[in-house]
Amino acid sequence: MGLVTEEKIQEFTEQKFKSYTKDEIAQLRTVYSPEQIAAIEAGEAVIDPKDLTIQGRLRIDPYRLPYIDDFSQIAPVIDRRPRRAPPPDPNARFMNLDEFTEDLIKWADTFKTGDVTGNLKKLHDFVPEELKKTPEHQWPGPVRDKAHKDFIDYLKQESAKKPDESENGPTDADFLQYILERSSMTDNNLKSNSALTHGLPHKVPGVSGLYKHSIDPQDMGLDDTGIYQDLKKRTGMSVQEIINVTCKVLVKRWVSNQTRMGKIRSTSILTIAGNRDGWLGLGISKSTEPESAIIKSQLMAIRNMRPIRRYENRTIFGTVEAKIGASVVQLRSRPPGKNGPYPTLLVIYANSFVPRIRPPCLTQDLRNVPRMRYPGPLGQVHALS
Repeated sequence: MGLVTEEKIQEFTEQKFKSYTKDEIAQLRTVYSPEQIAAIEAGEAVIDPKDLTIQGRLRIDPYRLPYIDDFSQIAPVIDRRPRRAPPPDPNARFMNLDEFTEDLIKWADTFKTGDVTGNLKKLHDFVPEELKKTPEHQWPGPVRDKAHKDFIDYLKQESAKKPDESENGPTDADFLQYILERSSMTDNNLKSNSALTHGLPHKVPGVSGLYKHSIDPQDMGLDDTGIYQDLKKRTGMSVQEIINVTCKVLVKRWVSNQTRMGKIRSTSILTIAGNRDGWLGLGISKSTEPESAIIKSQLMAIRNMRPIRRYENRTIFGTVEAKIGASVVQLRSRPPGKNGPYPTLLVIYANSFVPRIRPPCLTQDLRNVPRMRYPGPLGQVHALS
């Protein structure tokens, strides 16, 4: 770093460890209390910036943290949760029936529905002051009879009172809070530190948008779940064009993989895709869920679409034949037919899959197909391409 002379050290210190200006101190006073400001000034006075230059180390490697820590804030991912509550009672145990009943009564007494129990007048309150400390059997007869009559009338009057609307009892939410948050142990409902970690904020800087597909307004609400976003980037097609591609499942097989945990069964799907304008593609995918395998094979077929050179945008050039296993595949060009300007790409299989490849716009025009299991004109003009 070139810190070999006092001048270089002083220059580096003034550049890296600048003292607070008056404006910065005034700005800090708006955030921190006077006691905290005094602690900051004391720390600035004690620590010599020259010592930081000589003894301290500022990381310049590519793995350094991209910030200088601010202890006035808590970073949910890095910092530990502050322990503001006391530790739990090590001698606490689950309450028995009597303790639970007592705790329930104590909780119910916190809701006021009228006069608190024990605040009602008693029989001694209806006698003269000189007889209030005298036992009841020593009261004169007329005084005792009048006190009993007044006390009964008072009780009837109090029992006929309707509770105030603002002094209702516990609601359903209070009962739910009691069940979920009230401690069931003999710790006097002590609140202790939680074992749960900090929840991530709504948007973490540098991470937001990486694990959730953003909705593209150009999709017009056709792909809010983000299924076609990766295919859109790979092919350059719009979501509407991807949806308009014709897909058809050709082969569906149930396969299994033998492992030490047993046979893991999955579904294998072969799908063909075409845009009816000279592009054709095949896709094969496997998954434990048939629906997922179909979607993956369709996306794979659309991604694998390749252009087919056509003559007059309706047929191929010449005749092509290939043998694959026990199947013979023939691609023949043909003249314009009588059934309309349909493409004339012939796909001929010498097995049982030919009757399954019949899109609505196919025409039949084929004779003397070799090794055909089904007799008759089963050659199909494939309209997917």
